[in-house]
Amino acid sequence: MLRVGRKIKASEFAKSKGAKPISRVNAMVALAGYFDESKSAAGIAIAGYVGTVDDLSISLPREWKRRVIDASPLKISEYKTHDCRHGVGEFAGWSVPERTALTTACVDTIIDKSALPNIVGVGAVVLAQTPADIGAVALPGKVGDLEGFAYCMCFWWVMEAALLLAERHLGSDDLQLVFDDERRLRQRSRTVFELGLLQYPRLARRVRRPEFLDSKTALPLQAADLLAHETLKEMRSRRETPPRKISRALERLVAGRLHVAHFCDPDMFREIRRNVNLTHPAETLELPDVYRPFEVTRYR
Repeated sequence: MLRVGRKIKASEFAKSKGAKPISRVNAMVALAGYFDESKSAAGIAIAGYVGTVDDLSISLPREWKRRVIDASPLKISEYKTHDCRHGVGEFAGWSVPERTALTTACVDTIIDKSALPNIVGVGAVVLAQTPADIGAVALPGKVGDLEGFAYCMCFWWVMEAALLLAERHLGSDDLQLVFDDERRLRQRSRTVFELGLLQYPRLARRVRRPEFLDSKTALPLQAADLLAHETLKEMRSRRETPPRKISRALERLVAGRLHVAHFCDPDMFREIRRNVNLTHPAETLELPDVYRPFEVTRYR
């Protein structure tokens, strides 16, 4: 088991992120999880990192600011993976070597076990192009909310995986989940979490209600953004003919520390509908892997 850091008051946890307190001042949290989403016409991914508050909410922001934000050759407000990869937004006009070097600095920061010994990566991907692909239902005359339904499926699987990884590798302390602030889906995610509390009472004892923060001030969300982007990109690459090689960034992330992610596509969803109670998918069906710990040799 990885070393578990000290417990920390919620007020101190919030100050470390430059945010308002996330719960009562007298509450204690020892573990945190930061997650972001990435989406395209092919599907949606949610991914991020779980770790001790010492490492994820204090050390990572400090290292990220020093090695990524402050070390950027041109001033940026945050590292946004899509913009950096495609040379748009704040990265318009940057050369390919400059953008690659900054992404490399992000990866170097995440996999630095001496600075961050107690974090693990987790993610989930749903691949679908129509609401019917994943059984998104709608009222008569309405179109099924594909994006919202896929987001909720990812959210549920990531929440369970985060708790499982925390129990196995970080300890049994309380876990605070933090997500990038996606206004359109925030209420839906909270609803899914509340349903989870009804199905799994142990969540109420271990997992705090999700907070939704701005990635410009909650710097670990920028690391989560990188993992979410690369996770969805990996699934798209697998489906090309021939499959594209895994990206160097994701290869180094998965090889550098523990990462686990799963995916669900239309074929898998039909299997779920035939054989599984949808309120307990992770208990009754093993979803296929996006990547396994330290195994990134598929396309070599």
